[in-house]
Amino acid sequence: MSVMNEEDAVLFVPQHGDNRDLPEEEQVIVSILPMTGGEFRAYTRAVNSKKNNLDKVVERIINERVVYVTNYEDIRGRPVTTGEALFDQAEVAFIDEVFSALTEISVLKGGLRKK
Repeated sequence: MSVMNEEDAVLFVPQHGDNRDLPEEEQVIVSILPMTGGEFRAYTRAVNSKKNNLDKVVERIINERVVYVTNYEDIRGRPVTTGEALFDQAEVAFIDEVFSALTEISVLKGGLRKK
């Protein structure tokens, strides 16, 4: 779907809880593949189609655009390392923060992406 590869990923350190106050080696980090403008529009059209609802589209985006997650466990203590596991196991507020970051990073112009 995308011409981007894992080398184009952006590392995101969520604020969730006190994550950013932890020592770097303990912080949760989410590697995100930004969407191109065309991909973002395609996902937006998918939300507007009658076959999809927002949750399904968010799940698809998280599954496809999260490369990996480090240092995160769900409430049962199970490690969460993929986009799929993130969507299935993480707290809703955490998923929302990752999704918001992904969309914000994606709409930045290519030359302005945060590293």
